[in-house]
Amino acid sequence: MTELLQQLVDGFGRGGIYALIALGIAVIFGVMHLVNFAHGELITVSAYAAYGLFVAGLDWWIIAPAIVLVAGLTSVAIEFVAFRWVRVAPDFTMLMTSFG
Repeated sequence: MTELLQQLVDGFGRGGIYALIALGIAVIFGVMHLVNFAHGELITVSAYAAYGLFVAGLDWWIIAPAIVLVAGLTSVAIEFVAFRWVRVAPDFTMLMTSFG
């Protein structure tokens, strides 16, 4: 019985992560009218930052806002470096830029 309960908790946790990823992609598509394939890169950078902060011995209540800040700054950096220059370009150029 405890294994079933653990499997349910793990499944809901993993499903919540997938739902957040899908929500992020949907919000970006709603704003940009373009699928941003660099979304996975933001998740990876945030995960590495979370791992680094966790290994450094910080508590989760400090790590969580720090990861939001890291993801936001990375998004702004990608905007300035890549997307700002192709805003007026055709949609295909924006799509190719989002591949990273």
